[in-house]
Parts: sequence; structure tokens; C-alpha cells
Amino acid sequence: MSIFWRLLLGHLLADFTLQTNFIAHWKRKSLWGMLAHCLLHPILYGLLCAPWLSEVWVQTDAVRLNGWACISVLFVLHFAIDEWRICMINLRKLDDDTLFFLCDQTAHLICLIALLPLGLWPRGDVLMPETWPLLAGLAVLATHGTTLLLYYVEKELFDSTFPEFDEKYFTIMERFIFGVCFLLPGVWGFGAPVLWGVLVYQTRMALGLDYSWFGFYVGGIFAGLCGLLARGLGSF
Repeated sequence: MSIFWRLLLGHLLADFTLQTNFIAHWKRKSLWGMLAHCLLHPILYGLLCAPWLSEVWVQTDAVRLNGWACISVLFVLHFAIDEWRICMINLRKLDDDTLFFLCDQTAHLICLIALLPLGLWPRGDVLMPETWPLLAGLAVLATHGTTLLLYYVEKELFDSTFPEFDEKYFTIMERFIFGVCFLLPGVWGFGAPVLWGVLVYQTRMALGLDYSWFGFYVGGIFAGLCGLLARGLGSF
């Protein structure tokens, strides 16, 4: 399962953290942009899963794929899914809404699960042999992942636009620190998030920041859940 969690982390990093506004717009307008975005995935997969690339990940009566082959298949599938989504939005004029975004991410997750390296289990690979990929993945979800999800929700509810650079990274920072506070030992793991939340609230009020309050509360809930999950992982 080490391979699966590292693949999932690579997907989250490439699809959220490293998919800048420029790349997101570029891939909607050009195949070169789509290719640049999709190539980030096999690059990260290769770096994160380097120790196992030559080993067999999938083996059935009909198919035998090593790490290199699986990563290549994932690249092709990711390109096909993203290109189909863009075609549906640009050509069929379908709304790029929250449901479409969630379906897109579900399709990518299914592709990762389909190549789950079950053949490594007999050698002692357990469900969570290492926690750092999961902790890093939770950090991505609490920050960049939540930013993108909130954008789609707020676009539908309030007709909002994507947050500007300062709002995007200010809210990412506040959610990251909020989630990390839950990792502090003892009672501090619950008191520090409250103190940080109050500090950010007072800062927003004092500076008159017009950043989304919906994002502040809902984003805080998502970051808090990720922080609690990370705290639970620390006990394994």
C-alpha cells in the first residue's frame, strides 16, 4: 500500500498544489497546456515511487505491468479524463460545477485504485506502512484542495469568482496553520486551534479584509477535520 498512498499524494500535488491558475487556464485552451499539466503526474509518481518502478504492480492472467507501465497507463487515463472534461465544458457548454469537479476527481481515484498493487501485500505490506504520504496528502486537501472545492461551491451559491492571489494564499496559510495546531501534544492540540481561529478572525476584522466568510468557516471545518485525521494517524 505504500505505492498507492504515494501515487495518491502525487495526484493531489499535481492536480491541486502544482496546478497554478496559469496552467488551469492554459490546459483549457491548448493541448500543450493539457500535456504540461498531465506530465506533472508521471513525474511526481516516478519520484515518489522510485524504489518500486521496476517491480510488478499488477499481475493477472492477461496483464502483467511493472511500475513504469502503470505510471504510463495512469498518464494516458488522466489525459483522457481531463480532455473529455474540457471538451464537455467548451464544446457541449456544460457547467463546470461542483458535481462535475467531484466526478472528475472520483474518476481519477478509481484509476489509481484499479492499479492498486495488491501483489505486494504477501510481502508484508500493510494498509498504512508509512504515515508521511497520508499526512502530506491531508495537508494538500486542507489547503489547495479545499480552496478549489470552495470555489466551485461559492460560484454556485454566490456567483463568486476565483479568489485573487492574496486571498488564495492568505486563506491557504490560515487553514494550514489551523490544521497543524491539532498536531500539538496534549490539550494544546485542541486549545491552539481555537486560539488561532480567534486570532485570524480578529485580524480579518482589524484589517477590514473582505475575504469570503463562507470560506473562513467552511474551510476551517475542512481543515479541522484534516487536522483531526492527522492527529489520529500520529497515534498509529
